[in-house]
Amino acid sequence: MIHCVLLAAGFSVRYGSDKLAELIGGIPMYRHTADILLRLSCEGLCTARLVTRGTLPVPPGIQAVPNPAAAEGIASSVRAGILSLPDDGAPAAFFAADQPYLKEETIRGFLRAWQSCGHGILRCESGGVPGNPVIFDRRYFPELLALRGDTGGRQVLRAHPEDIALYHVPDGKELTDIDEKQS
Repeated sequence: MIHCVLLAAGFSVRYGSDKLAELIGGIPMYRHTADILLRLSCEGLCTARLVTRGTLPVPPGIQAVPNPAAAEGIASSVRAGILSLPDDGAPAAFFAADQPYLKEETIRGFLRAWQSCGHGILRCESGGVPGNPVIFDRRYFPELLALRGDTGGRQVLRAHPEDIALYHVPDGKELTDIDEKQS
């Protein structure tokens, strides 16, 4: 079992409005990944959590994780996600809610690859460029909990390059974060 944490508590400063509520293909941006995680959790492949500052509706079946400290930056959302997990030894996969092009088969393959990767961190990459999502073994939780400000797990990744396995995603568009309005 892997605990999936969808980080959706940002303020969309570069975007200029609440980007996660923007419609992509008629669906709010964050719901693309949220709905996939919900389906995979129903299959027993993972659990699904949505870290939010309360501005987005949380789909039934996904655990809402409030982040009242969202103004601090992404580190507060990572901490809220980790602190919401049961003490069961399972790793956590962190997903960015602004990656609406991730496909279900990619996420399923990524989660399944964890069991055989042989490392403490599994990170997606495409064309040699690493990106999100990332799975962290529990041994990295103390370092993740110590993060502060508007930095995600990048600092932990830099500290442990020898323990990172990469999961190849053929279509790089899937790993694209939407940070600015599309024209």
